[in-house]
Amino acid sequence: LLLMMRSEKMPLEISTYVPSGPVSWNMWDVAKVVILFFFFGYVLIIAESFLVFAFPYMKDNNFRMILNSSILDVLAVVFILHFAVGERKERLVSLGISFKNFAKNIFYGIAGYLATIPVLVAVVMLTAIVVTALRYNPPQQAVVQLFMKEESPRFLAYASFFAAVAGPIIEELFFRGFMYNALKRIVPLFWAVGISSAAFAALHAHAVGFLPILVIGILLAYLYEKTGTLVASVIVHILHNMSMVGFVFLLKQLNLSW
Repeated sequence: LLLMMRSEKMPLEISTYVPSGPVSWNMWDVAKVVILFFFFGYVLIIAESFLVFAFPYMKDNNFRMILNSSILDVLAVVFILHFAVGERKERLVSLGISFKNFAKNIFYGIAGYLATIPVLVAVVMLTAIVVTALRYNPPQQAVVQLFMKEESPRFLAYASFFAAVAGPIIEELFFRGFMYNALKRIVPLFWAVGISSAAFAALHAHAVGFLPILVIGILLAYLYEKTGTLVASVIVHILHNMSMVGFVFLLKQLNLSW
């Protein structure tokens, strides 16, 4: 993929934003966002234990999971903007929030994802072989259980939008726009890509899916580094998550489990 992007036939030199120096926020700011995220996550859990008596629908695990995720993602955006723009006085473009070269960046996102699919398929097949050889039966992810068991069309529509669109946008803002830029201040580019991609893969907390998500993370970081905007990486992230959501719905229609 990197060789393809660097080839003379398809040069990826459309930087939207070329910074004059490293961003002013650092890994301590990233750590503070993570700490605040988990703190408010526990606050929500505690609050819901009391609200469940007044609002019976709070007993529904699927409802609580989507509600918590929605609130926490909004808070994550607020925290990131507070530390990067509020405290550090950086511009939004420093986080990759820019629509310059928008159409070109969409194209590079789609092209990059399509070019990576063979690698993803190979990694998934290799992972499946190893898992089968080890006789490991991975637990089903909570979000997959949600889609498989939930029957409300409205709830599924919102959950699909959250998983395939809203979630990817917020994750790209954190992992590529915020964390990756902070890592580049203290480690070489290669390690910044690797560490941010590994953290991105680890977030999804699924051992079997770690390597495929790591591959996606490397592509996302590469596209962000080359274009200077989150547009291309967001497009890739949305395409991938939409594919996964569609796959889960297909399994559901076929009455299969994952």
